[in-house]
Amino acid sequence: MIFNSQFFDYAQTGYFSAIVTDYIAASEKLQPFYKHPVSIDGIKAAIVGRKNYPTDRKLLHAELKKQYASIKPAKKSNGKY
Repeated sequence: MIFNSQFFDYAQTGYFSAIVTDYIAASEKLQPFYKHPVSIDGIKAAIVGRKNYPTDRKLLHAELKKQYASIKPAKKSNGKY
């Protein structure tokens, strides 16, 4: 099977906002707002760092249920727009 492929930078697609493309490009203007770089090592470091802040999942679940208790689910769509 023969195929051609072409690489497009995220910014070239026009699909992502400037803040997303700046984050992915590790723009200096955004670096004060995040701790871990956009890389596999950054993801690993974020996972390790997150373990320092355990979350009470049962409490979180209960509070989210209370918060959204008054919201009614949307009617089921038939898939047509």
